[in-house]
Amino acid sequence: IKKAQRKGHKVFVCTGRARSQVGASIKDIGFDGYIYSAGTVVEVGKQLVHSDQLDEQMVWEIVEILEERGLGYILEGYENSYYDERAAGYFTSLHNNVDATEESITFLNELSIKPMSEFKMGVMINKLCFFAYNNEEIMAVKAIYGSKVDFMIHEYDGSTMIAAELTLPGINKASGMDVVLAYCAASLEQTIGLGDSRNDMEMIAHAHLGISMGNGIEALKEIANDVTDTLENDGVYKAFEKHGLF
Repeated sequence: IKKAQRKGHKVFVCTGRARSQVGASIKDIGFDGYIYSAGTVVEVGKQLVHSDQLDEQMVWEIVEILEERGLGYILEGYENSYYDERAAGYFTSLHNNVDATEESITFLNELSIKPMSEFKMGVMINKLCFFAYNNEEIMAVKAIYGSKVDFMIHEYDGSTMIAAELTLPGINKASGMDVVLAYCAASLEQTIGLGDSRNDMEMIAHAHLGISMGNGIEALKEIANDVTDTLENDGVYKAFEKHGLF
């Protein structure tokens, strides 16, 4: 990252995670900015330049449905995110291999992810995620709100859990990238995107040069301009080197 920056390139993190879910191990690297929550929030430097919020009434309606169906969820905001008890185990087992015990709660709190008991009216929510163990549950919610929000569905290797990300229509990592370009007065022809998951599809297709990680999903590799090595085998470094960023 630093080698590319010294050559004048700007390097941004573009993630499905909320700002509150990105820890110091990433932020201490010194990126030029962040696209959070799958394109809904954009920071350039330390400046918040864009934020899309879900309608508050709709959020409460969806939460009520999820509660009725016994589905775990996380509401992602700029300063904090908020989880219900079912989501604590889901989220931490996916991201940190932590059991759904006190360790889970400690891990979430360290990332500014708070229990729903601390959520208050008026807090802006950028993205809503919920979790299920079968596709029928996801589709039941989508049947009600699919015309009002975009659904990004994630299935995970080695897990029966399915996650759904809900954002405003047309908001994704590619639209977040366009916000950065407009703010920095840069062109799409100057962009390189690297990704590995389903919510990277729009970004990889949109970037002038879209690169899939070697550990990326097959659908992403099929649309990418190039495929680099896996993350564990220095795939980011190899992609930067191959395409002249050093």
